[in-house]
Amino acid sequence: MIKKRLSFILRFSLLVLIEWLLLAYALFQGDSASWFLAYFFSFVLLFVILGCFFRLKFWKIERHFSKKSLQDGDLLSVELHISRRFYYPVGYLAFEQVLPSSLGKKAPLIQVSYPFLKKEMIVELGNFRLKRGVHKFPPLQIKTSDPFALLERRFALDHKESLTIYPRYYPGILEKLDRAAKHHKQILHTQEVGNFHGLREFIPSDHLSSVDWKTTAKTGQMMSREYEKSPEVKMTMIFYGVEHPLFEHTLRAAYSFIRKMSEQKKAIDVILFTRANQEISFSLMQQPFHKTAKIFSEIEPFSQNKIEQMTAKISKINTQIMIFTPEIRPFSSKIINHLNLSIVCFDKQKQLLPNVIVLEKAAFDLLNGGENK
Repeated sequence: MIKKRLSFILRFSLLVLIEWLLLAYALFQGDSASWFLAYFFSFVLLFVILGCFFRLKFWKIERHFSKKSLQDGDLLSVELHISRRFYYPVGYLAFEQVLPSSLGKKAPLIQVSYPFLKKEMIVELGNFRLKRGVHKFPPLQIKTSDPFALLERRFALDHKESLTIYPRYYPGILEKLDRAAKHHKQILHTQEVGNFHGLREFIPSDHLSSVDWKTTAKTGQMMSREYEKSPEVKMTMIFYGVEHPLFEHTLRAAYSFIRKMSEQKKAIDVILFTRANQEISFSLMQQPFHKTAKIFSEIEPFSQNKIEQMTAKISKINTQIMIFTPEIRPFSSKIINHLNLSIVCFDKQKQLLPNVIVLEKAAFDLLNGGENK
């Protein structure tokens, strides 16, 4: 800060010295050329002095992002909407936006504009690839100068902003599970057809599979079977977030499954084992889904073993259970052979184990599918 002030004082002193020498030369020489040079530089010095009084805080600067709903892997563009209340000549504005370290090592976004007398303008800073999590942007750095770019000044926009990036959603999660294992339907279909109730006359909205062909052949009139709906069967989904190279793939699969179940209004209890908390438990239908999505955006992996804690939790659950985990090796045979339990992972070597559903890793890569809104 002291160096910047000293540089400003030295530059300004140099301009004043040049102006004094030009005036002295004009008084000594006395011709029109020397006076024109002195007057012209006086005009330049006047603009420089006036430019020093114009403060950057008079500008209204807002960040605008190209998307409102942000997912892991999206390409995000940043625009600056700039406005001011009155005209004043400004040589240039240089913007530098340092990206959050949580996004990884990325170069800052830098752009230069030349407003001069403009009152409003839009500046495109550039774009960058997003990563799941909550990212806090540092202040925007702005640099400007007088119209002749002789004296530079810097300003930091105090307004800080954070972005919540949700996991990528794969709407075809149920189809992916279907291809991975035939027995998963017994778990995913939480609404059974029910018990046979009786026959009734066929109506156009009935499915052909409900037609009782024997009765139809006897009576000569199409008859449909009618069923009593059985009560909804609850399920418990567990996400075991152990540190692993496929942690993000597993989280995307678990998040997609939860979101799909929410869209279908299914009754599911959710248990998350993460680093920040030993355990996060909630019922899917008892809170708005945006809160569930926020929880998934903030999940971080853990390194310590929590198998005993999860085993104790499973022993108290009487519903069907589905566990999403990037690592299946620590699991005991007691968990793997549990009657009402299925384990979803990406380890192809474990696909012959009972109750294990192995998904394709490529199906949950960021550049392969997923909803992109």
